[in-house]
Amino acid sequence: MDTPSSPAAGVPAAPANEPPSEVGGRRRIPLSPTGIGTSSARVVGRSGVTRASGIAPANVQAPPAAVPADREGKGPPAFPGGTPVWREHYRNWSGETDVADVWTCAPRSSDEVAVLATWARANRYRLRPRGRAHTFAPLSLSGREHVLLADTRHLAGVEMASPATVRVGAGTTVDALAAFLEGHGLGLPALPAVGDLTVGGVLAVGAHGTGVAGASGPLSVRLL
Repeated sequence: MDTPSSPAAGVPAAPANEPPSEVGGRRRIPLSPTGIGTSSARVVGRSGVTRASGIAPANVQAPPAAVPADREGKGPPAFPGGTPVWREHYRNWSGETDVADVWTCAPRSSDEVAVLATWARANRYRLRPRGRAHTFAPLSLSGREHVLLADTRHLAGVEMASPATVRVGAGTTVDALAAFLEGHGLGLPALPAVGDLTVGGVLAVGAHGTGVAGASGPLSVRLL
């Protein structure tokens, strides 16, 4: 992967819709708006950028062992049909948050996410996305009652939206993003060391210095 030899801390972000420019011998790709559930990243690489076709497959793992319903065989009240839902043991990577029998679902599109959000509001549930649980803070389960976790494994994929924009699904892993960029002669100034983290997760919590709003973070992006 073609990445700068020095950190990008001193490199200002390019304004939206600005043509690509050369920065210290590297190609700087400006940000541009994308749709809900995606992010566009500033990437660097060789000048010969090739447009990708379609979405790159992400590392989608099979659902973990889980109980599809409670002991009475019932799910959450009036839960939308078509979206898998089950009870699952939730444990963050450090073990500081450890909760049994958490309602969990796996939406397969942004439309399903919208339906789930409407359902959660009507039924007084908190809908919270789940990535790889790689944080110390109890963000997903700070309040343990009436929480529905949305596993983002199916909301993954990477594509070149334009020569200046990379569109990334929230459930895409850092490894999958890096591999896609490398295949197109591109890269990021820096990346978190842990490759199986989701892009949506590291941006949501500012993991490993990513910094959503900052122009100098390893994953400088614009989210809509």
